[in-house]
Amino acid sequence: EALDRLHLAGSDFPRLAEVLVRRIDVEDSPAARTALALRLASLEEEQLGRPAEAIEAYLRALELEPGQPDALQGLARLYERQARWPELLDTLRVQVEQARGPAECVPLMHRSGAIYERELDDVVEALVMYENALELDPAHEPSIQALVRISHLEEHRAQAAELLEPRLRAQERWNGLAELLQLKADAALDPLGTKLELRALADVHEHGRQDPAAAFQALARALAEDPSDLELAGELERVARLAEDMGRLADVLEARAAEADSPEVARAHFQRLARLAETDLGDDARAVQALARALEHVGDDPEILAGLDRLHGKLEAWPAQAEVIERRVEIQLEAEARHELLVRLGALRAERFGDLRGALSAFREVLAADATDARAIEGLEALGRHEELALEVAETLEDAYRESGATERIAGLYDLRLRLAETDEDRVRMLREAAHLWESDLGNAAEAAAVLRRAALLDPRDGLLVDEVERLATLAGDPEPLRGLAEALATSPDLSAAERQRLHLRAAGWYDDVLLAPESAEAQLRAAIGANPEAPEAHALLAKRLREPEREAELAEVLSAWADVELDPIARRERLREVAALQGRLGRTEASAEALEALLELEADDLDALDALADLRAAQEHWPAVITLLGRRIDLEPGLEERQALRRRLASIHGTTGDADAAMETLERLLEESPDDRMALQELEALYRSGRRMEELRELLDRRLTLAATAEE
Repeated sequence: EALDRLHLAGSDFPRLAEVLVRRIDVEDSPAARTALALRLASLEEEQLGRPAEAIEAYLRALELEPGQPDALQGLARLYERQARWPELLDTLRVQVEQARGPAECVPLMHRSGAIYERELDDVVEALVMYENALELDPAHEPSIQALVRISHLEEHRAQAAELLEPRLRAQERWNGLAELLQLKADAALDPLGTKLELRALADVHEHGRQDPAAAFQALARALAEDPSDLELAGELERVARLAEDMGRLADVLEARAAEADSPEVARAHFQRLARLAETDLGDDARAVQALARALEHVGDDPEILAGLDRLHGKLEAWPAQAEVIERRVEIQLEAEARHELLVRLGALRAERFGDLRGALSAFREVLAADATDARAIEGLEALGRHEELALEVAETLEDAYRESGATERIAGLYDLRLRLAETDEDRVRMLREAAHLWESDLGNAAEAAAVLRRAALLDPRDGLLVDEVERLATLAGDPEPLRGLAEALATSPDLSAAERQRLHLRAAGWYDDVLLAPESAEAQLRAAIGANPEAPEAHALLAKRLREPEREAELAEVLSAWADVELDPIARRERLREVAALQGRLGRTEASAEALEALLELEADDLDALDALADLRAAQEHWPAVITLLGRRIDLEPGLEERQALRRRLASIHGTTGDADAAMETLERLLEESPDDRMALQELEALYRSGRRMEELRELLDRRLTLAATAEE
């Protein structure tokens, strides 16, 4: 010990080391021997710079005290400096075993992993160490970054990703997870694997990173791997809508359709492209091109041809549309649909190309199969306007009617004659004849009513025609010819307002009594008011219909409009009073106030209206209006007590608005009529004091003194 002290004092470190070795050998206490071994190791490491001897001393300390922390730390430090990696790993393993909890253990495990990875190039064992560290601390950033680093190594990417992916997902580290999935997709060995990884990547971009544009890019790549995945195409469209990038979607679909091996897949992509081009991009021409390319793959398909038909119509590409319709006719087997196409083809030929003979041929083909087809008949009737075809049209129609046994349809040929008639007078005469034929010869009152309805529409001023329509409809037990008749007639500019009103009122009766359509009846009453707002009958009938709890708002509007045109002052006041009450119950304060103001314009001294309006304005805190109204109310109030109460309320409102002078004036006027009103005296005194009106205050106190009844007062 003496030599120890002497050599230490003289900084003779070599001899001190020899003395410490001898002391370790002769010391009896294990703890003392351990401490001496640690001193020796520190001396060898720091003063003498002999790492081998320092390691030997630390090992001696561990022999004396296994697991000694300082010795383990020293060995770890020296092994690292000496690049003695196996020994360092053994030391770290012991430190892990000795660690007290994850806070000490996790950094040691990570350090072991780093040695395996960086110094020994044993990535597999490094992954084990990093996994162990993350099992104890899932958020250990150095270990996570190590796995990210290893995931960039193609050889070990799969193992690193297997460890890293669930942890990034659990911690919602979406950017890192997206980068990892991108690497996995790039490294996938087959298109199916690449597609699956890209779909997972798209899900992270959309729901994790909230980046629909990146999700779209990932799904677009996935579809390129498997263009036949139509479900994926639908998902790509959904994400494109989120990303608001329908233009890029259209480009992707066009490319995938062009690459598709299957005609059905190409068709599906081109049809989706056509729909997007039309509805989202507003590019009908591109939609047409897409459907045309779809036809190249699958031939004349009914659905695709129908789409082309509609698009050509939108683009007014009439020759192309006619060609498509002709192709549709050739493949259409269902009779009704084929007839519809032929009718359209006939109309197109007639209206767009002036090919009247071609139109006639199309209509005749329809009627040859179905002599009752109204569309073909209508088409032929239109052709009948042309003198060069009128006779052929009439013959065709009559032959069709006779062939089908529809004798009554012959009466319908009057329509063709009507088309050729030069004046409305001639048409009305022909319609009367046709109606007579239907009623007298064919016994069909309903059809006769329908024919006369047409006549009435041609001559709105002939009231007898309307009477006849009503008679025939009643006779037939079918009121439908009456539906809409009055409305149509009332649009005629030849009718006066009174005539239009009468028609609407008559129609309201039809809708109520025979058509059983109360909503339409109400609409007709409103129309009658619109035609002649000053007629009281329509107002009264409409108001009666609206007197239901759930229609109070409408009733208020109708009564208000009625009041506007009411000539009887008493009745008008009653309307306005009811409007104010209704609007008040509906919580429409301003509308109620407007009604009350209108009422006061008619009768300025209506006390109830003044009170109600003052209360409404007070609720709205429109104090200037309240002050004016209360002033008028005070002037009109005959009762002293009520008048004084109104003045107190007025003074209070002046106080609320900060107008102390007006409040004092109001109280002074109150005292003029009620000099001994103690409450008013007290309130006025308070106002004089706050306003420092000392002279008035002195006079007021004199008055109060005079009124005092007791010595205490």
